[in-house]
Amino acid sequence: MEDIKQGKLAKELDFVSHHVRTKLDEIKRQEVNRLRTLIKAKHDLEGGNDIAVDHQALLKQFEYLNHMNPHTFEVEDLDRLIKSATNDLENYDKDRHEEFKKYEMMKEHDRQEHLKTLDEDERKKEVDHYEEMKKKHADHPKVNHPGSQNQLKEVWEEADGLDPEDFDPKTFFNLHDTNGDGFFDEQELEALFTKELEKIYDPTNEEDDMVEMEEERLRMREHVMNEVDSNKDRLVSLNEFLVATKKKEFLEPDSWETLEQNQAYTDDEMREFEEHLALQEQDLNQKAYDLHKQREELERQQDQLNAQKIELQQVCRYIIATASELELQFDMSFNGDEIPVEHHTDNQLHFEKEAQLQAHQPAAQDAQQEHHGHLNDDLAQGVSQTHQDVAQGHHTVP
Repeated sequence: MEDIKQGKLAKELDFVSHHVRTKLDEIKRQEVNRLRTLIKAKHDLEGGNDIAVDHQALLKQFEYLNHMNPHTFEVEDLDRLIKSATNDLENYDKDRHEEFKKYEMMKEHDRQEHLKTLDEDERKKEVDHYEEMKKKHADHPKVNHPGSQNQLKEVWEEADGLDPEDFDPKTFFNLHDTNGDGFFDEQELEALFTKELEKIYDPTNEEDDMVEMEEERLRMREHVMNEVDSNKDRLVSLNEFLVATKKKEFLEPDSWETLEQNQAYTDDEMREFEEHLALQEQDLNQKAYDLHKQREELERQQDQLNAQKIELQQVCRYIIATASELELQFDMSFNGDEIPVEHHTDNQLHFEKEAQLQAHQPAAQDAQQEHHGHLNDDLAQGVSQTHQDVAQGHHTVP
């Protein structure tokens, strides 16, 4: 196992077939492209659209591949991958504990915040109910020490249906090595603690938290691994298991302290968590205020645009009406007709509004008036000439 952790197994890649190497090359290229896409997406979300992305520099944060060679999968890639996976496994339990700690602190924070919303009588009832649930949860049968003879015999009897007097460690191991590979892995170990956890947790009970049950399962598995896994490969071999069954801790174990006896966080951690939440809330409130102000400004601008649109529509209608009126006046004047009184009355207000517009168009009006004058002169001259022809007898009847 140590050879694997140190990357010595990676050298065996040189003996892998060409087909497998080609497939590994393809997978690596896909992974590099995926990482570049993720980097670009994150960069865009952070508002860096106008800034060039240095993918080579950013890819350095992904230690499980050699980013300098994005095309082929080499011994160094396998070496990095193994070391990275080993490191991830070693940090997995630590990360889970941290997540559980945050969960417990948030649960307590929410409880305290709820109490602040209650009056004195309701607050007292809520506190009394909380204490009652804690007592009910703690009132459970004795929990056997994980991995001890008593704990395994209980599984042997209740889960396997065998006589506890016939308990045999090797037979027990083979029964619960479900995949038959000669090792207890973490999942197979955790399955052994189900009976113990059922003593403490019931999903139908208000006082029992199933998230806490999974944390308890993790604690039990970690404890057994630390006691039995002598080579620290995160597996328990048959030999390691048999050696552990001969130890005093297996035959005469100490009592097991459950989660309710071990608070997941300290008072200092809870205080820091509260301060962090307060800062987060302040930041969210500021962002909400900024968004509200932006919305108000957008609404104000929209109102201005709507007002300008209405004003422009009114001007357009007025111009169209004025143009129509001017055309009507011109046609009637040319034909010698009078403008109907009712039409004049209906458009009186338009004429009053036209005055201001016409004041800005003197050249157009002068041209129109001059045109009307010429028309009148031509009409008068034509009438006079006709009278003269009649008087002199020049008028010809067809």
